[in-house]
Amino acid sequence: ITADGASADPLERELITVGADGLCRIAWSETSGAFEAESLIDATADPVGHGLWIDAQAVRPADLDGEGSRDDLVGVSSDGRWFLKAARSGPTYTTTAALLALADPVLDIEVFNGHSWVGDETAILTSTRLYFVNSNGAKFPESIQNVNPTGDVACMANAAQNRERLAWLRPLGGGAWVLSVVDLNSVTIDDEVVFSGDSPRRIAEGDFNGDRRS
Repeated sequence: ITADGASADPLERELITVGADGLCRIAWSETSGAFEAESLIDATADPVGHGLWIDAQAVRPADLDGEGSRDDLVGVSSDGRWFLKAARSGPTYTTTAALLALADPVLDIEVFNGHSWVGDETAILTSTRLYFVNSNGAKFPESIQNVNPTGDVACMANAAQNRERLAWLRPLGGGAWVLSVVDLNSVTIDDEVVFSGDSPRRIAEGDFNGDRRS
């Protein structure tokens, strides 16, 4: 489940889900006075595209064409074999797939702007490795191994410096945890912070103080 990036106004954004019904949008209906689900890939008009999204492991809004609006969608198929792209044109989404062939289950994905490609890139976090995929669906040869994460990856953006990083948590043992941060320019871990206390379960990014940094 993720927020639809098609609207610049957060109050107008809807929810995008993947499951047994494929790729769906959930929106509030003024007519029925309830939330309603709508399939975004028609099973009759595009049975292959519809089938690829069934029980997909993850979905996120993305800018695939470099126009500056994250009104497209990316994800990973249920078997980890395909990187899925749903390009939006008006109300219609068209699905294409690129071979990914991941050996491990996908824990999380995050979209980021690597500043070197047209469109967004995607970080794919598995139980053993962090992969990077460009907007065309091509997997970069670079990856980070033995990440041993808790399950989430978050993008830390610094708009003032036009720089982005990715971060995730991993257990260190003895009640300690490590926050690992990777520099997306060099694709290497450039900082790790060890802390202890209550076991963290999820991480999320956000500009909480309005300084254009998350």
